Amino acid sequence: YCDHLHVKDVRRSEKGWIHTAVGQGDIDYEAIFELVCGLETEPYISIEMPMRMVRHLDGAPYAPLSPLPIGEIEQLLVESLAFLKG
Repeated sequence: YCDHLHVKDVRRSEKGWIHTAVGQGDIDYEAIFELVCGLETEPYISIEMPMRMVRHLDGAPYAPLSPLPIGEIEQLLVESLAFLKG
């Protein structure tokens, strides 16, 4: 049973874990959504995009990045929504 699905995506780099638009990282959302589609009731989905947060390879956070321009944030949301609707 799943009532709500909270999604965000990360990609591993030499600097650590970098947040990306949903569907552009290392999380296998295709497999997750295949299971979700089999549920009796589709859950609500929310997107989190902590684009300023970076984590070392061990998961420890370090100094946040500068805020992204609003246009770049909007584009990442558009890409995430396109992937989720895909």
